[in-house]
Amino acid sequence: QIVPIQVSLDEVQRRIWCIGGQRGWYSMNWAWKLRGLIDQLVGGTGLNRGRRHPTQIEAGDSIDFWRVLLADEAKMHLILYAEMKLPGEAWLEF
Repeated sequence: QIVPIQVSLDEVQRRIWCIGGQRGWYSMNWAWKLRGLIDQLVGGTGLNRGRRHPTQIEAGDSIDFWRVLLADEAKMHLILYAEMKLPGEAWLEF
């Protein structure tokens, strides 16, 4: 399904660069919180790590239970790697 975006690309990127931490996640925030709780129950970090800064992201930063692998604002490219407990690997790319 294609859903048209009603804001500029710069605004989309600004919002993406603010995900996690105190702001939370833009879709199904309750599910991310539940996943964080489950992660803590099995010995992971859960959502406790938060963020280093509310709007700035750099490679190596942690955002909740994600590790930032790439944060290129000029190219509008963000890649996160899951450090939560799970079978296999998980990546989140914007």
